[in-house]
Amino acid sequence: MERPRDTTLDLVRVIGMLFIMFIHGPGSRDPDSDPEVYFFNSFLARGAVPVFFILSGYLGARRLNPGGLGFGDYAREKVRTLLVPLLLWNSLMLAGVFAVKLTGLHTRLRGQGAYFDNDLSFDAFTTDLIGIGWDPMVQDRVPIVYQFWFIRDLIVVSLLAFVIVRYLPKVPLLAWMLFFIPLPFAASLGFYLLGHQLAGVLRHENFPAPKETVAFSVAWILIGCAVTARWIELPFPVLQLGSAAFLFGLAILAGEGPTTARLAALGPTVFFVFATHEPLQMVLAKAWQATGLPGYGSLWFLILLALVTFSVCLMAYLVMRKFAPRLLAVATGGRA
Repeated sequence: MERPRDTTLDLVRVIGMLFIMFIHGPGSRDPDSDPEVYFFNSFLARGAVPVFFILSGYLGARRLNPGGLGFGDYAREKVRTLLVPLLLWNSLMLAGVFAVKLTGLHTRLRGQGAYFDNDLSFDAFTTDLIGIGWDPMVQDRVPIVYQFWFIRDLIVVSLLAFVIVRYLPKVPLLAWMLFFIPLPFAASLGFYLLGHQLAGVLRHENFPAPKETVAFSVAWILIGCAVTARWIELPFPVLQLGSAAFLFGLAILAGEGPTTARLAALGPTVFFVFATHEPLQMVLAKAWQATGLPGYGSLWFLILLALVTFSVCLMAYLVMRKFAPRLLAVATGGRA
């Protein structure tokens, strides 16, 4: 039986997705040349990816704990909810790229994102499909649909978490220790395990109150101003955790507003938006740049770009839900 949807957690999904779009937008990451963009992009939004690992661990705790799913059922669930969407979306993009290559148009599109800058080797194919390759000289591998590196990592992390929770001795500070270990998947596993720990102590009824959230948010914004001005410097894990807590606080505050129900209703659409936003956002940004419209790379441009991209993806989601609901269910791992 599926658990009832939590309004606050759906708001976390929506706000987190908008923050991820903000990070993926073009713009300066230099606090000296564009401090406003840096403040939002590299400080406030920095917790957007960690919060989704934390949320995954939080929501998966019941299945992960002893007495939950057996490993076979757990692994099959990850195949359905993570691996199938990973393969489907990257296969669709690869098919489109190969079709363009057959026409010869790819020569005009090289350099326009990484989609057409690949080759047809076996190593490149496996990298594009699942984000894993076999050439030890190639670093920083990602699938052809770039943002699906998160799903690849989530598959690995969720399976590692199963082994840690079920079969290894309990180490209460393990999640926090992993944030500072410079190994692949270590930090992501730490966030996932932190979410699992929070599930045991943090329920909806004892989420922080709005007044407490406002106090933390104001303090975090002031710290961000100091970081942007280069007065202080935060360790990266502290920056990620603080920004993730800030995002969660925004969701709590948004839950007090008059449009709470409408915003939270977008929660089930977030996976589809996640899967489709990056190429669409790239096209919209390059179209803006090509037309010479003012404000390219500015703060208001990035906010507008994220909102427009989310809206277009949402319309595509609604069309698929009406005309191809089964395909939508497969493409989103049953989240539609």
